Amino acid sequence: VFKFSIASILKNVSFYLNFFTRQIAKELNMTKPQENIGKHIISGELGIGEITEVASMGDKGDFYRVSFQKTDAINFFSVTNQNNYRMLESKENLEKAIKIFKKDHAPLEFDSTQAKITTLKKSLRTSGVMDLAHQLSSLNQEKEIHVSLKKIFENTLKSFVQEIEFVLNIKNIDAWNLLGLT
Repeated sequence: VFKFSIASILKNVSFYLNFFTRQIAKELNMTKPQENIGKHIISGELGIGEITEVASMGDKGDFYRVSFQKTDAINFFSVTNQNNYRMLESKENLEKAIKIFKKDHAPLEFDSTQAKITTLKKSLRTSGVMDLAHQLSSLNQEKEIHVSLKKIFENTLKSFVQEIEFVLNIKNIDAWNLLGLT
């Protein structure tokens, strides 16, 4: 007769789900984490940092150790969960994103104000640079940005400008000028 507690079963299921999720993420990510050492990421909260190593944190998985020169800070970011950062884009992709930002976009339509806030908050945190440029441009063209979106919009726009400045190796004011926002 086997006796299993629900807690032990859930613990095992949770372990295997985490394990297989990490394995699938590794398979989907064609770049091995070690190949990203020396590359730069951007985090809305910390700015631009350089990946200095990949550290294993046991059950929690692999993490990038990232050094942020401006603040002399070091932080760790999950290799598989990129909700709080993204890799800096290539010069070519960033130039395409700048063109997208400068275009006029039709106003975004949502069922409700809450749906708009929820959707845009999520997309401003997790989007690739092309989608990000489109969202930022659309919000920038609004007469008034909802108070619940204003701070994340401003922070994301500043991060976008930082990325332009860094990747294109230009001054901050020139990055703002490229977007037509001086």
